[in-house]
Amino acid sequence: MQDFVDKLPPIILAIMGGIAEFLMSDDHSWTNILVSMFLAGFSGYLVLLVCIEYGVSEGLTGVACGIGGMSSRAVLALFRRAVIDKIKAYLKDNDDDKKK
Repeated sequence: MQDFVDKLPPIILAIMGGIAEFLMSDDHSWTNILVSMFLAGFSGYLVLLVCIEYGVSEGLTGVACGIGGMSSRAVLALFRRAVIDKIKAYLKDNDDDKKK
């Protein structure tokens, strides 16, 4: 449980980034703010996991999560592309091994 509590501040920063992005947009509705907050939190959590994996400092992790939340759609598109490329490379390597 403590591990989850330790991860909350960067996720809250990400959600705040999502709210800031929402406030700068032209389309203000309850649905859009909820979607923005959800996407920002999810994006911020993924950024948090990457920062933990690479041993990034707490301060820089907070900054990265806030910016990741603010630009959540772009961050999620980058992560999606990276994961798809990694899977394609893995499948290609396994296919090449089977041909040998």
